[in-house]
Amino acid sequence: MLFFANDILAKLHSSNINEDITMPLALWALTLSAFAIGTTEFVIVGLVPTIANDLGVSLPSA
Repeated sequence: MLFFANDILAKLHSSNINEDITMPLALWALTLSAFAIGTTEFVIVGLVPTIANDLGVSLPSA
């Protein structure tokens, strides 16, 4: 197994990897939107007690 891994690493090292690898625009957009959706979900969960207190309702009602 180790010989096989060393063989693969040697081939990768000897190949020309000087090409720039760029992320497609669609993948950037998907990454940004997933981060934004996840962030907004966690932020609102942290603010629910404050919102409930300001509105004068119980926490489960908010």
